[in-house]
Amino acid sequence: MEQHREFDRLRHDKVLVLELGGERRLKGWSRDVSLGGVFLEVEGSVFGVCVGDEGILRMMSGKDAMQFPCRVIRVAKNGLALSITEHQAQFGMSISHDIYHKMKNNLDQQSS
Repeated sequence: MEQHREFDRLRHDKVLVLELGGERRLKGWSRDVSLGGVFLEVEGSVFGVCVGDEGILRMMSGKDAMQFPCRVIRVAKNGLALSITEHQAQFGMSISHDIYHKMKNNLDQQSS
């Protein structure tokens, strides 16, 4: 049976912090994103993290710190697939903003 993703994935690279249960903080970076979630490559171990765990994903967007409630939907040896459970539109807009500015900066550097 073939699985179909609800949202397309985009390549992305941004430092993120995941807080699980208020006691555990995992720092990493996004590998790919969609409107509904992100794969977080984690610095260190994901030992003890389980599918279904809920937390808060924190990211910087410009000067603002943003936070998004999320749920772990897959655990891999190098990271976690997270589903954004609230504020999906705001998450998508934040990611789009980052991607736009990275592309613009790359174009500006190439034309210099």
